[in-house]
Amino acid sequence: MASKLARVLVVLALGLGSARHARAESAADPGVAGPYQLRWSTDLPIVAGSAALWTTMLLLRPQEVRESCPCSSADLPAFERIALGRSNAAGTASDALVGVALAAPVLLDALDVSRSGGGWQAYFEDMTVVAEALLVNGALNEVVKSAASRPRPRIYDLPPGDASLSNPGDYTSFYSGHTSTAFAAGMAYAFTYAHRHPDDPLRWAVYGGALAVGAGVGTLRVAAGAHFPTDVIVGAVAGTAIGTIVPWLHLRSPTTNLAVAPMDGGAVMAISGTLP
Repeated sequence: MASKLARVLVVLALGLGSARHARAESAADPGVAGPYQLRWSTDLPIVAGSAALWTTMLLLRPQEVRESCPCSSADLPAFERIALGRSNAAGTASDALVGVALAAPVLLDALDVSRSGGGWQAYFEDMTVVAEALLVNGALNEVVKSAASRPRPRIYDLPPGDASLSNPGDYTSFYSGHTSTAFAAGMAYAFTYAHRHPDDPLRWAVYGGALAVGAGVGTLRVAAGAHFPTDVIVGAVAGTAIGTIVPWLHLRSPTTNLAVAPMDGGAVMAISGTLP
């Protein structure tokens, strides 16, 4: 009886292994199929909900943020004081660099999908995943900004009655939206490229480029007097996490692994994987 059961288990194992191999073959050509699989029953509510939350929080910002200045730079830790002051040139440069961070995935992925033999569907899936990461990032950032209501460095030490002290946008320092957006966009594209070309050494350069652009944006935001160093650090962590986790949750690769090991009088079959 045990030997019959063992044969049944082995046959079942081989059958499941063949099915897994077939699925892997269908997903192993990411240049054609793309690395992602969309599930509109989940993705559509997330995209719509994130966009709605982000918009709502922006509209409610004047009522939600709490004005807490005039405030003195003497109350700040020493390492935060490097952000005091204002540089209009750095602010303009940070806006431009964020624009580059947002445009680069759109253009580079189009070139890469075309070069890899993919079609519009693969490109659409990639851009949907990147857009979803950016929307989630933006919504979360806006919620935290309103909750924290941290004054920006540039309004410290201003005299009472200065117009900037009553500007709601000057109480949204924590955490840096420019920085988190740059990191989310860059990491989402780098993750996409790495999973379309898992054996390409260039994928590490793409990750490096994404980190460099994000770091550049953060540095410029501090120089502009728009954010403290801690705002930028948290923005980098948040953007990196969201720009990695959202694409990872959409990966097309098989989620089930099968292992069969012979043993005395039969065999042991183990199935492992992640929940869809």
